[in-house]
Amino acid sequence: MITQLVGRLYTGTLVVFFFCFGFSSTKSLKAEDTTTNGTVISLPEVLEDRTFEAIKIQIERIRNVPNRNIRSIIIDFNPNQRDSSTKNYGAAYNLSIYLRNLSLNQQIRTIAFVHGKVTGHLVLPALACNDLVMSSDAKIGQVVEPNDPPLSEKSEIDYYLKLAGSRGVLVQKMFDKNVRVMTGLLNQSIIYFDQRQMNKPEYQNVHNPKLVSDLTPGEVAFYSAPQAMKYELCKVILESMADVLNRYNLSEEITKDETIANQNIKACTIELIGSFNLALKDKLSRQLREAVSNRENTIFFVLECSDGDYEVAYEIAKMILEVNQDKDNPIRTIAFVRDRVPDLGAFVAFACEDIVMNRGGVEKGNGADQDLDIHGELGDFESFALKKINMDIIRKQLREIIDTGKRYDPMLVDAMLRYNSAIIRVKSKKNGQIQLMTRQEFDQVKTDWDHDGSVKEAGTWFKITPGKAKELKITNLFTKGRDLKLLYDLYQIPQKEVRFAEPHWLDSFAAFLRRTDISILLIMIGVAGLILELKVPGLTVPGIIALICFVLFFWAQSRLNQQIINLAILLFIAGIVLIGVEIFITPGFGIPGISGILLVIIGLGLATIDRIPTNTEQWVDLTARVVRYGLTMVGGVCFALMFARYLPKIPYANRLMLTPPSELPGEEITHLPGSERAQLLLGKIGVATSMLRPAGMAKFEDDLVDVVTEGDYIPPGTPIQVIEVEGTRIVVKSIALS
Repeated sequence: MITQLVGRLYTGTLVVFFFCFGFSSTKSLKAEDTTTNGTVISLPEVLEDRTFEAIKIQIERIRNVPNRNIRSIIIDFNPNQRDSSTKNYGAAYNLSIYLRNLSLNQQIRTIAFVHGKVTGHLVLPALACNDLVMSSDAKIGQVVEPNDPPLSEKSEIDYYLKLAGSRGVLVQKMFDKNVRVMTGLLNQSIIYFDQRQMNKPEYQNVHNPKLVSDLTPGEVAFYSAPQAMKYELCKVILESMADVLNRYNLSEEITKDETIANQNIKACTIELIGSFNLALKDKLSRQLREAVSNRENTIFFVLECSDGDYEVAYEIAKMILEVNQDKDNPIRTIAFVRDRVPDLGAFVAFACEDIVMNRGGVEKGNGADQDLDIHGELGDFESFALKKINMDIIRKQLREIIDTGKRYDPMLVDAMLRYNSAIIRVKSKKNGQIQLMTRQEFDQVKTDWDHDGSVKEAGTWFKITPGKAKELKITNLFTKGRDLKLLYDLYQIPQKEVRFAEPHWLDSFAAFLRRTDISILLIMIGVAGLILELKVPGLTVPGIIALICFVLFFWAQSRLNQQIINLAILLFIAGIVLIGVEIFITPGFGIPGISGILLVIIGLGLATIDRIPTNTEQWVDLTARVVRYGLTMVGGVCFALMFARYLPKIPYANRLMLTPPSELPGEEITHLPGSERAQLLLGKIGVATSMLRPAGMAKFEDDLVDVVTEGDYIPPGTPIQVIEVEGTRIVVKSIALS
């Protein structure tokens, strides 16, 4: 009795244990199913060879997203509720083959969602999917037009029938109006066959054969959703994409950002060349706005940029992400890494949807083919580390870009920016998922993951070569050379249809003005004009030229760094003011004049840099620039003095000077030398020969001298009297002669 009781208790305990375990396992499996990874791909309005390639690239890109184990793909055959059709059998055939390969060889479930009319050869990829889902008002069929003859190409007919399987005659009815569909029982199963084949041996034992009443003889079949369900062509009737997602346990949040609506591809190419600065950002902003206004939906970024300001690189990457995520006007962004793109170039690459890398190849040149060892490369922040730049800030910003884009493994940031970290590839023991980890992280999860190879050893700088990019599933898109045509061919876009985004003329003009030789010329002319305006008052033209030169100089430099240029302008203006104080208020050569000259030179030097120096190398560079513009100012002063001395003797040019009213042509003028002669003029009466504002020229007897008023403006020809002499500074006032 006791033995039986113990046995029953033991048995009951096992039942409860297995029930609980089974329930737990079932729940776990169900939870895993509800989080199944999938994506939605919308078919283009026109299915052609190149758009098929675009669909394939899009699917492969999504499949390569780290930590995404894509198990289901929903093909939306009627995006934006439009009817779909194609007469291009080749493109439809290629798409159907690709979808079948995903299903048979990659164990990915493919679901065709038809919620409008699908006709022509577009029926082919719909049949190639594992499941055909239709909405209640959807229709599929009419591979040929109602009045067209049946398909005649045997290979095409055979492939349609192969996809249809046991429902071959029902599919044949879509492209052959002469088919008369019969139904009957054979071995207790309902079958369908063509009345014209009733005499074949395999149909001799069909019981109760009869014509299918709702498939009209003489018409190609165009199945409604209920008909497709009835004939087992359709898996289930669902009304919306949300219903389909729910049916297949997919999350709408996961799929909504991965839907492409490939219409007619309009592409443009933007080159990013040089270092990251405000000029590059400003130029790119204009080019992106132009692409959006042109309704272009594909942008190729040719990357030849590195170094510079990491804050600007971060802002540029965010601009590209905004373009990617614009729901109203979705734009595909593609980064082309055709050469070595170190350090900050990674910001742009990881902000784009696709990365295409040049893995080297053969290029024609000089009448012969030559092997190229040049290939694309990303990463390598060694130069930034040598400059002692805060790598943690860059790592945080680049990590944000990758996390926002959700396309690349964030661990790549640690690989590139943490010199002493060791990164390895690991494989989940549970589902085979591959991802990257640090060795420290792996040591904590060894029970669930297997070591699958080293990515980066500690004490090395990480570079993403084409081989590494493929191995780590960063990209599987490569060209065999640097030519842009190879890039366009990859996306099946004719080169002539791609607009090349030229820099705006303002960008080109600013870049021209920023050239070292042009900057020096602007400063020299500006300083010379300023000195001439002060030395020979009344000319006016040199002052205008000086103003234009300085405005152009600072405007061109302002496109590098707005904050620094503001400081540079303020220092320059402060320097000019101090020089003016030295000339007009405190004659001589003292602290105001020296300080003013230094501030002007420092302001000019600061205007040409894009960031405040943070290390010895940058301070040396700034010092070299300051010295350069200091020497330029000296050259400008020398030029101005020589020009002022010989201006009266230069034909035509001397007409710019105001001639004293009483001066006769050819009259010799003796200039008053030194302060001793200036003292002799105290109290003397003369006449202004130029506008005194407040400085200018005046004539005392036979001497033409530089004078200055107390602040008043005195027109030429006005009688004046010397009221004060300080050194060579002669102060005058207007008087009335009785």
